[in-house]
Amino acid sequence: MEYAVAEVEKKDVEPILRDDFLSRQSITVKDATEKSTSYVLIEGKEGIKARLKELGIKMLEEDKAVEVKERIKKEEDEAAGGLGFIFE
Repeated sequence: MEYAVAEVEKKDVEPILRDDFLSRQSITVKDATEKSTSYVLIEGKEGIKARLKELGIKMLEEDKAVEVKERIKKEEDEAAGGLGFIFE
């Protein structure tokens, strides 16, 4: 399974979500602390990075991508854990 993380202007998120190949992958969008950017985590089939390059979208360097991916996953896990009490 391949993944990529991009930091893009908020206006550039929509083309990623509309892309035929990328839209079939798992996409998580989180607003960055900077005023007008978002982190886009895309996980799925091989070819994600190649498609982002074709679209001219810069991906984060590997060390920064790992950090952002871990933060997103941690946030998702914490949110899911908070819902656990509803089903007990």
